[in-house]
Amino acid sequence: MSPSEYQALERALHQQRPLIWAHLPADADIIERVRAMVAGQGKDARIWTVAGQVGEEGADHAGTLAEAVRFLMAEAPPVLILRDLPSPPFDAGLERSLEALARAAARHGCQVIVLGGRLPPPPGLSPWVFADEDDGAGAASPMAMPALGGTTIPVRQVPPPFPVVTVWLAVALALPVLAVFWIGGFRWDAFQNDSVLVFLGAKVKELIDTGDYWRLVTSAFLSASLIHFLINLLTLAVVGSVAEACYGRARLLTIFLLAGTAGAAASYRFNPMLSVLGSAPLLGVMGALAVHQWKYRAYQAPRIAARLRWLGPLLLAQGLVAATHAQVVDVFGLMGGGAAGALLGYLLEGRVMGDERAAREALPLPAASLPALALAVVGLAGLTVNFGVQGPLLQGAVAQTRQEYGYAVEQYRLAAARQPQLVEVRLQLARLLVITGELDEAWTLLDSYLKARYTDAKARLQFAQLLWRKGQLREATQQLEEYLRLRPNDQDAVLALGSWLIRTGRWPEARRRLQDLVADHQDDDRVRQLVAELLVVDMAGTLEREGHPEQAIEAWRDALALVRDPRQRALVENNLAYTLANSLNDHLDEALALVESALKREPGNPAYLDTLAWVYYRQQRFAEALPIQLRAIARMAGFRGEAGEAEMYYHLGAIREALGRREEARADYQRALTADPAFRPAREGLRRLGGTPPIVVPSPPTPGSPPGITPGVPGNAPGPGTV
Repeated sequence: MSPSEYQALERALHQQRPLIWAHLPADADIIERVRAMVAGQGKDARIWTVAGQVGEEGADHAGTLAEAVRFLMAEAPPVLILRDLPSPPFDAGLERSLEALARAAARHGCQVIVLGGRLPPPPGLSPWVFADEDDGAGAASPMAMPALGGTTIPVRQVPPPFPVVTVWLAVALALPVLAVFWIGGFRWDAFQNDSVLVFLGAKVKELIDTGDYWRLVTSAFLSASLIHFLINLLTLAVVGSVAEACYGRARLLTIFLLAGTAGAAASYRFNPMLSVLGSAPLLGVMGALAVHQWKYRAYQAPRIAARLRWLGPLLLAQGLVAATHAQVVDVFGLMGGGAAGALLGYLLEGRVMGDERAAREALPLPAASLPALALAVVGLAGLTVNFGVQGPLLQGAVAQTRQEYGYAVEQYRLAAARQPQLVEVRLQLARLLVITGELDEAWTLLDSYLKARYTDAKARLQFAQLLWRKGQLREATQQLEEYLRLRPNDQDAVLALGSWLIRTGRWPEARRRLQDLVADHQDDDRVRQLVAELLVVDMAGTLEREGHPEQAIEAWRDALALVRDPRQRALVENNLAYTLANSLNDHLDEALALVESALKREPGNPAYLDTLAWVYYRQQRFAEALPIQLRAIARMAGFRGEAGEAEMYYHLGAIREALGRREEARADYQRALTADPAFRPAREGLRRLGGTPPIVVPSPPTPGSPPGITPGVPGNAPGPGTV
């Protein structure tokens, strides 16, 4: 073994080649020297002979190549030295067995050294093989890659350079983020103002149609949020430095710029919404690296292969960011950038080809880099000119951050007048007009915006809330339903829709929607609680006020099936019992069982005692009802307020009237009307007993506020208690 042969084999072992074809004889001296070399790298070598026997010249195992494959998969020795192959010509079966051995070695982290003597490797063997050629003058290049046409092209190992381009690209991605935070007053919600992204060069289809082609370049450097930027930065740090080592600086920059522009062009073609494409060039670099790994997988240095294992998790992270930022992160742009990068990776040769790169490169570097650099110049020039064109948009965004809403509205109106095709400014202006109370103009702007951006779910939700504030309840409900077609998994919006359907009288549909929501989120206690509140506060209370006790009882039953907290369950049991007792005489036993269950949890609750007394009254057990009602009134002080006091005194009067104690009943009805002069049952009872009810002067109704997306704290429902 000559020094050059020894060094070539040692390098191949160090580079973790799965199959090494060594032009060395299989004699005892060579085998011992190879064993010593393997031991010097801290590995254990096993000898497998194909044509010999165990023990012959150090052979540890003997058998066919197929048996060697099974042995390697079962035992996974660090190094398996293969000797005594059959003489050529090699048949196809032997070639397949060798390739299977190489694949098994790669899969199990092993290495196979074939002592081939003067025999050349089989010509059809795949690029798993590392060939150490001996032409009589010593070993040739330590690596040789099979090429198309059966020839070999020398492969050059180059140390990775300092990732200069990767660092500068990271700076280019960070500058727009810093600008967004500066304009947004360094607040975490700075990215929520789309006007800032438009000013910095986001992809806006209407503006590109009117000549802002430079946005196809600048949009590839924008991020949708701080999380989006950090994921992009991590992706660039991992894949950018690897791509710079594999392709070189100029080719990395070319791939980044062309893939980013291709992604923006795909977004422009297929998605009319505003988009930022900061992930598109990174997907392009990942695509180029995937192609590079496919072309040179048998020749990658271990450190490069280790870095490439991050491609899968990083791709998953990019997908999650795209899913959570679907409003401005464009899937079409990501797909376009990834496809363009893979194509460029196929056309451009990696640095591993060394001096032969120019001969194999389908797309010469000048032909690729000059258009990329031209695009970069166009992007910078367009962004510079845009500072003057969209100055009012920037000033409006800054004023909005400082809560100077009057000045912000003035600047946004000026921006809309300068660029009427910029529909995004209408959305920002409408949001400010809602704050300043100019609802009619805000309605007009939002309506025109949604005609151009029908799939903007967030704007549609805001439009629904605006319609509700204007009192257009049915139209608001329709817009909320449209929003849920775009975002069907928005729990809060489903809850709000249930509340709005209840308030517009569509009770069966509201109940169905809420039941479906609970079925989809059975283990979510928050959803169960909020649905129970809607069923109790909005639906059951509204149905009782509207004179639909049977439907109200269904709502109480639905709520009872949802609540888990013992105290809240007692409230629902009490309310259901009261409604059953007040409305359905044939369910009095069920009402009694429910209120008794509630009293077991809170024995002294006056509302529950009042319900129990009223159930006894409905069962005509007047003598049992009277002491319970007196006990409820005694414990009532400071617990329920005037409306509860009127109801309790009315119940006491009705019980005493049934017992024939008319004078006491008349006094109880009078006390009820003192607490609430508009309490009609007490007025009727007083007339029935010959009393004179007080005159009631109605007060003007108090306007309510529109509900938000998340239902608020429940109010008082008719009956003794609320959730």
